[in-house]
Amino acid sequence: MLPVPDRVLSGTYSIPQPQKVPPADHLIIVGFGVNGKNMGRAASQAKIPYVVAEVNPQIVRRKKAMGEPIFYGDVSQPTVLNQLNITEARVMVIAIADLLEAVK
Repeated sequence: MLPVPDRVLSGTYSIPQPQKVPPADHLIIVGFGVNGKNMGRAASQAKIPYVVAEVNPQIVRRKKAMGEPIFYGDVSQPTVLNQLNITEARVMVIAIADLLEAVK
């Protein structure tokens, strides 16, 4: 029989807290390729609150670990837009290089 970690026995787990989205007047950046990164960098330097929506899970994991306010999701889905607090956003920038995806 394998040993059971203490945290399993005691029921204590480290549960990651959900990322916070700015409450209002924020920028939503869709896509985190070259254009999205440049937009995020400019917003950060200008002290503009922003969040990023990206569909590539590797990019999301890597950038989230670096502290980037990035979420995994397709903004063509209303649930994702609600998670990004679209109703209170100041502006949303589509920074996707693929024209068909951007139109969608």
